[in-house]
Amino acid sequence: MTDDATPILGLTLIGRQDVELAGRWAVELGRRCGLKKRKSAGWAAAVIEGAQEALRGAREGHLQFKSVEQMLVAEIYDDGAYCGSDTRHHLYLAQDLVDEMSHEALPGGGRQLRLMVQLKRPPSVQAISSLLHKHPPAAIQQALDKRRAPEKKNDDRPFAMAWRRARRAIQLRDRILAVVFHDLRHPLGLIDATAATLTLGADIKNSQQSIRKAVAQMKRLVGDLMDFSSIESGNFALQREVVDLRCIVDQSLRVARPAAEEKSLLIHAAPCEAPLKVLADESRLVQALNNLLNNAIKFTPTGGEILISLLLQPAGRPGVMIQVTDTGPGIPPDRMPHLFDPYWQGSSTDRRGVGLGLAIVDGIARAHQGRVSVESIVGEGTTFGLHLPPSLLTEDEERG
Repeated sequence: MTDDATPILGLTLIGRQDVELAGRWAVELGRRCGLKKRKSAGWAAAVIEGAQEALRGAREGHLQFKSVEQMLVAEIYDDGAYCGSDTRHHLYLAQDLVDEMSHEALPGGGRQLRLMVQLKRPPSVQAISSLLHKHPPAAIQQALDKRRAPEKKNDDRPFAMAWRRARRAIQLRDRILAVVFHDLRHPLGLIDATAATLTLGADIKNSQQSIRKAVAQMKRLVGDLMDFSSIESGNFALQREVVDLRCIVDQSLRVARPAAEEKSLLIHAAPCEAPLKVLADESRLVQALNNLLNNAIKFTPTGGEILISLLLQPAGRPGVMIQVTDTGPGIPPDRMPHLFDPYWQGSSTDRRGVGLGLAIVDGIARAHQGRVSVESIVGEGTTFGLHLPPSLLTEDEERG
């Protein structure tokens, strides 16, 4: 593909200023090639990320813009001092911002990253090439600065927004990978150790239970990651049916009771004699309540109490609420704003979970047009409420 490509502009990457210049050139080339502002901003952000990736652990890199087959191409190379595959996940961001991407190791050492964006109205490549090659890089930079100066704020806005989105996406993916690497290490190690003991004549039944427990832990992690990804992408589908919330509570209690009994916790539900029916996704509501109960069990000390209540809310704020109250240590006020942040842990050393449980509860509530509330008193306990709107109540419940 690149043999027939027409070179447009080249740059040696050494430091941050070169990366910024690469981004400006990408914006300018996108504009000259007829890309819309949003597409041009995404293209520029991908080029910036690729340039930064080339410099991670490398002394320098090289960037060359080309055009071929109605595509605008950025080829980015490093000098062979690449530090390893542990940072390769940064390139996933670029893949989201361009139409095509390839990444390969070079025979002589180093890597090549190729980023391509489709041109719907390909301009005269020769005209662009001759225009840019008439001027040295410094002159091009001065011309760009001069043209941007009167309306710098407005001109830079799409680029700045794309850059901020890019950085946020990178940070989120770093956290995802850190969580995956950390939380998969233990169950994989357990499976490996158990498999080794089987060869030494260990008890097969106990070994099978250990392996199943480790596999279940990995499945929960992967399931949480997939659910949260669906929530964030807007593809979180619900299978609605008429559900009695008392059945939701019964199912979750059966699941949570063994873990609660291990800590000598009293876990029970407040009496609710009459059916309380809603039009909702039963499995998702069970999942949300399970997450709230797991959270309560996790933080409630031995001998504590967890209570589940079903409440019809007053006319001022109509609807129904599933409430989980515990006698745990409570949540400090400075941590309350972060409770529903994905991958957030109350302590950097707290690894009792992935940090997605409450974020998924919030996503399930929002998918039902509801919300999640939390009230907590330090030293006394915490109450979470899953609020469902009156529109989900069946006709019988509305009349009641």
